[in-house]
Amino acid sequence: STTLRHGRFDRAFRWLEYMHWKRRRAGGVSVLSLDTGQPDTERVDEWKAKHDVEQFEHLAKLPSKIQVTPYAPQAQPQFLRQLMDAYRQLLSQMQQRSIEERASGMSIAGTAFAALEPYYNRAIHVPHVERLEDGGVANLKAAWPKFEAALQHKRMASIDDALSQPLLQKITDYLLEATVWYTSHHAGSCLKAQLRDGLHAEILLQVAAEILLQLPQALASFRLLDIIAYKYDADWPGSIKDGVQALPADMVVALWTTPSTANLKRS
Repeated sequence: STTLRHGRFDRAFRWLEYMHWKRRRAGGVSVLSLDTGQPDTERVDEWKAKHDVEQFEHLAKLPSKIQVTPYAPQAQPQFLRQLMDAYRQLLSQMQQRSIEERASGMSIAGTAFAALEPYYNRAIHVPHVERLEDGGVANLKAAWPKFEAALQHKRMASIDDALSQPLLQKITDYLLEATVWYTSHHAGSCLKAQLRDGLHAEILLQVAAEILLQLPQALASFRLLDIIAYKYDADWPGSIKDGVQALPADMVVALWTTPSTANLKRS
């Protein structure tokens, strides 16, 4: 927290990377959720399990990469296939339960989850995405001055194409690949990742530093406290009724990474 408040993101990254590995490494002890304070490696949500299978399928199609640090594990295709088999057995068992049991998100017992438990909600695959050394973070053609003026005046503003396309693609790929979606809401149809529990990629901290650089007056008195990401399942049959979302911060910068082609409600 001290390194973040002082803007020492390089030091913060090294500490966050190590602590995440200690906390979430495969086969480790039970982990308490930062949101609820309850174990999140022992309770399985059906839609979270479906998400994990889809994520493993995506990872299995990618070229294998060399693991450059013990704190950024790279899952290999054979291991991913074994995980997918274990997950599918678990999902089959879950789908045989009653509607009430499935809606409650109750803990799953039995051999299906016993085989999976050392790897569920763990750091199975965490890409090591380094900073862009040659810059290219912000899109300098974007209306940064206008955005900052509006932000200072109204305390709320929006800006299009704020980041460069190469950077945005790196972030999108990271969010698709990193198995850091540990917090589950609405039976697993809404997933959350956060800075102090896996969402610490150097490139994300570089974006935070660049935003502070591009908005020197509007953000002069603010310091980075957290980075949070949400992922929603478009096939979820229920409704997510969280209303207005409030975060414990004086200023929030929201970044939309989903491509426009994926927008289901175009206007």
